[in-house]
Amino acid sequence: MNTRLCLPTLPALPGLLLGALGVRKPAASAAPLPALDLTVEAVRLDAAHVAAYRGAFGFRAAVPLSYLYLPVQRAQLALFNHRDFPLRALGLIHVANDMRWLGQPDTTRPMTLTVRMADEQQRRSGRHFRLIAQFSQAGQPVASIASAYLARAARPERGADETVPAAQGAARVPPTVLQELPIDTGAGWRYARLSGDYNPIHLARWSARPFGLAAPIAHGMYLAAHALAILEQAARAEVRAAQVQFLKPVPLGTQVTVRRGPGLGTLSVWRDGQCAQQLEAMLD
Repeated sequence: MNTRLCLPTLPALPGLLLGALGVRKPAASAAPLPALDLTVEAVRLDAAHVAAYRGAFGFRAAVPLSYLYLPVQRAQLALFNHRDFPLRALGLIHVANDMRWLGQPDTTRPMTLTVRMADEQQRRSGRHFRLIAQFSQAGQPVASIASAYLARAARPERGADETVPAAQGAARVPPTVLQELPIDTGAGWRYARLSGDYNPIHLARWSARPFGLAAPIAHGMYLAAHALAILEQAARAEVRAAQVQFLKPVPLGTQVTVRRGPGLGTLSVWRDGQCAQQLEAMLD
């Protein structure tokens, strides 16, 4: 039986993160995931905030596709914080995003956002599931974002499958370098202020250590947004769809290389000879 939740507007992300920190839930659980659906009746795009996001990364698009993940992330966390969701939100691993424009939004009008849970699978590495989000106006779909997550098993089996299967094929380095991108130690705080995502694993050493990290890591969508904006500038076009796979974390205070190929919309983000992200984009 589905549990249907409805909110008039999106709650603020910092408050949701504080709620996630305060909720006592296990990182791994055998309890089945509930059929949770969330509808946010009015999601408005703040023109000044969209402009700040565009400027931070250098997008050509008036509303960058990756910007839509910001309200989606807040809706996802509202579901994770629900009493019926059995897992701790801050223990989940974000594996992938599949983002698509489905229509042309009227940015002066609010959109309805729906998010539902789907495709739960138990694998050797843990529990995999997706959250399917869709924006609509006047009953017509405008955009969708499907996010894949992993809740690692308390004791993963030997030879457990990779977090992302495509990581197995990430060894070949594409020849075309689009840009060398330094990720300084302040990047986590800058993106947190822009996105509202103050997850402690991205901010400082002391806040990342309780989560098993020696150093804070860059937000995955911070790196993906940079890569997609670099592609828009190189192609002189706008991204209409993008699949992003988060393969390896990137510590702050390092440098990554954004590479292109073999296809025109194929991107990858590399650090120290290892692929941290793979992206496949469709341009308009």
